[in-house]
Amino acid sequence: MTYLISGFVSVDGYVLALGPALAVVAYVLTVDLLYEKGIVQAAAISLGTWTVSFAILYAAAYLGYSSFRALGVPPGL
Repeated sequence: MTYLISGFVSVDGYVLALGPALAVVAYVLTVDLLYEKGIVQAAAISLGTWTVSFAILYAAAYLGYSSFRALGVPPGL
């Protein structure tokens, strides 16, 4: 759904897709509203959940229960 928002933003020489960047901001703000611990704590919670989900998806792909495409890795890499 976030890829329907087109456009790119250049930040210090890096080009970010606008849709996924807005999705990350919306996710962190949602966590901030739910837990009311502050934006830094919300960013830490978001990073932690992303790391755990990445590890679970990687283990599932490594064991053959899923594919690495679920992690965003294109075929052939």
